[in-house]
Amino acid sequence: MINIFSSRSRLLLLIFTGSVVMMFGGLASQSFAQSCEQLFPSGSQVPGGYGASWNVLTTTKELLLSGVCSGNNIEVTVGSNKTNQYVYNHGFYWNGSQWRQLNLSGSNPAVGSWLAREGKGSFPKGNQSPAIFVGYVCQYSDNKWKCGCADNACTTPRWQVQAVRESSYGGGTGNPTGDLLPPPPMDNPLVVENVCPEDSRWPSNSQMAGRDVKITLPKDRVCKKVGNLGGTKSQSAHDIWVSGGELDIYSSSPSNGAGLTLTYWDGTALFEGLYIDINNSCMDGIRTYFPRSGRVIIQNSYIAGMSYCTPGTHGDLFHAQGGDGGKNITELIVQNLRGDLINQGFFVPPRPDGHGVNRLVLDHVEMRLDSRFKFSQNKISTMVFADPTGGGGNNYPPNGQSYNEVYLNWWEPWYPGTENRTNIVLPAASSFDSKGCAVYSSDVKNKAKLDGAWCKGSPPGGTFVPLDKIGRNYDRSFFAK
Repeated sequence: MINIFSSRSRLLLLIFTGSVVMMFGGLASQSFAQSCEQLFPSGSQVPGGYGASWNVLTTTKELLLSGVCSGNNIEVTVGSNKTNQYVYNHGFYWNGSQWRQLNLSGSNPAVGSWLAREGKGSFPKGNQSPAIFVGYVCQYSDNKWKCGCADNACTTPRWQVQAVRESSYGGGTGNPTGDLLPPPPMDNPLVVENVCPEDSRWPSNSQMAGRDVKITLPKDRVCKKVGNLGGTKSQSAHDIWVSGGELDIYSSSPSNGAGLTLTYWDGTALFEGLYIDINNSCMDGIRTYFPRSGRVIIQNSYIAGMSYCTPGTHGDLFHAQGGDGGKNITELIVQNLRGDLINQGFFVPPRPDGHGVNRLVLDHVEMRLDSRFKFSQNKISTMVFADPTGGGGNNYPPNGQSYNEVYLNWWEPWYPGTENRTNIVLPAASSFDSKGCAVYSSDVKNKAKLDGAWCKGSPPGGTFVPLDKIGRNYDRSFFAK
């Protein structure tokens, strides 16, 4: 008797991980028929929170999820046609705005909702690149059924993810990336719309505990209070999705707060379409505490006004704070972001107390000095801090750092004296090339697992984040090209 799952468990799609985004930085990937690349090829690193696209239980490591570009469709195969395999009869694909069911069929006898050996299906390619889909494979191994495996032990069943794109794919400098990671598909979420943190309807931590949460900020008004997100120490929230809206806040207190503070979550936290202005105060734009192997994605947003109060007291655009037994954020992925600030941008070096991130991906990011406010040289820090400089047992993000279309403008017209600063990002560049882009020593590049580089100045084609497309006017479709 087949003792495998009769129904799907809670969707564990924490889409994506840096494995896909690294491809955008130019890493090679395996090519398949009809000029279609599998972004999770056989033997690739298994994305956190997912099962593998390839067979972790065999020495051949054959693909279990694959796609072929065929005209306007992606033709999908789930399973590798082995007699010990059963495939759930549907998966999901991302169509640019929502998750849609991907029905599968097989040529072998079915058992209930399960297809023997393999299943095949297709979905429209549309304008999405890469095309993302998930499936679920169970295999009989070591006298037991193992499903949705991420490793040989296969103790936690997970949806298995694959993504494909045409190998001719390319992106234009100065335009937003169209390769947006999709929002997490939510399971019976707590949904709260048209709400500001100061409203009584803003959910409490206890209400968010144990839940997926979707919050949409208002389109008709500006929020004036800081917001708290996440679960409780005894019960984490799962996936959290905050979309659109504007927070315009200020605090005269030198103690750090943040526009949005996230605590106790174990899934994906997506912040998209936000306009956050801290107004020359010492608060962070977004900060986190107590991740439970959680991850953070920031997309299509403008975060401004982080400043300096006293030595050691300042606002960061994003600060991965510590706590909870040393569990760092699995990864921080930033796509289409503009930040205007005075002091410090991303502060993410890993530390033993749970501070920092295990992987950092910056994709189409522009940061500059906030010209609205006064500043001086001793207030200027680093725009990205992901380096073991200092004490406390710091190290580089162990799973690497990736920079794609990253522009940092702390130079003219506001402070020409920073022209020769190589430590505007830590790890520090050794020099700049003829285009003003950072050059790293081979030792630093290898130790920090650096992919790509950042460049001085602003994007040649203009900002990645038009302000009329975010905040209260947020239009995700503009960015998802």
